[in-house]
Amino acid sequence: MTELIRIFMTLFQPVGIALSMAYVYGLIARRKLDGVAVRPIMGLVLGLAAVASMSSPVEISDGFLIDSRLVFVALAFAYFDVQGGIIALVIAGLTRFAIGGDGMTIGLTAMCSVAACGLAWSKLIRSRGVPNVAATLLLATVVAMHALIGLLLPQAARQIYMANIAPFSFVVQFVGTLALGLLLTRERLQIIRVQTLQTACQTDGLTGVLNRAAIREFVDGLNSRPQAPRGRALLLMDIDRFKIINDTYGHPVGDAVLVQFVQRIRDCLREGDLFSRLGGDEFSVLLPDTAAGTAEIIANRCRMAISGTALRVDDLTLDLTVSIGVSWTPLQASFDHHSASADHALYHAKRNGRNYTCVGSPLLVPAAVSLDATA
Repeated sequence: MTELIRIFMTLFQPVGIALSMAYVYGLIARRKLDGVAVRPIMGLVLGLAAVASMSSPVEISDGFLIDSRLVFVALAFAYFDVQGGIIALVIAGLTRFAIGGDGMTIGLTAMCSVAACGLAWSKLIRSRGVPNVAATLLLATVVAMHALIGLLLPQAARQIYMANIAPFSFVVQFVGTLALGLLLTRERLQIIRVQTLQTACQTDGLTGVLNRAAIREFVDGLNSRPQAPRGRALLLMDIDRFKIINDTYGHPVGDAVLVQFVQRIRDCLREGDLFSRLGGDEFSVLLPDTAAGTAEIIANRCRMAISGTALRVDDLTLDLTVSIGVSWTPLQASFDHHSASADHALYHAKRNGRNYTCVGSPLLVPAAVSLDATA
């Protein structure tokens, strides 16, 4: 009886320690790393966990080792895709190859098998929205069934394994996969909830672009970094006569116009440019590390994208134009300071007949700016 307890504890101890990996995953993911960065890191962590489990195995005979490495390899593929899975499999496989012995081939075969099962589970089960508990139970059962790999052992070793170790191996792999899988799922869902709330707080509900608070926060963060060599520019946009559209056709049509407006402007921007809705029909575009001449080119490209082709909303055809004020600065200007300068330029664009781009002189000090208007 004492020997059976020892076998169970030997097999389960690495799994018990590994349950903390769910919290490691949470810490890593909350550092705002994207999935591409998280996957290899977690693949490395799970691979090292597999190595740790092989450092204290149950040894049936020379070279025939029983441990819980299959749990970690399966979870790496199941939760961290091919990128994380391959890293874990290579680490665990190389370690098992280095240990050697007569059971090496069987051990490597089992690892490749659970890797394929974990990847198939990820693509065919989890991605299709199967309830989390049911999906994880299925994965745990498939991994635990690999305890039957012991049937491939030589007869003497097989008898020892099936009589004394196989039941414990099944339980440990089932419980380990289920527990760690559910914890990883819980952490992932919690991270998604937090990210969803953050996105809701930072974006405009109608158009999906950033809101005023988010763009102000970003500019404040930008000011804490080294100054961009080409300065930065801020475009303020106001849809011309938008109130008439709302009053004539109603707010649903006005909302549809705003959505199409945003789609067109987005197509004119570069990766890294920040588009935001400040309220109503007023929008801003922050152009980081951008020369003044480039900012004017982008502004005119946006303006012509709106005026060049009429918008269609249901059976309506609407000719739309936009006025744009441009402010460029080499300074680490606050958003309010910068937007005040761009707003001054926008005012002159409206005064000059609308469908205009007005470019203010460089914002060097908080003073009046001279303006140049271009149609």
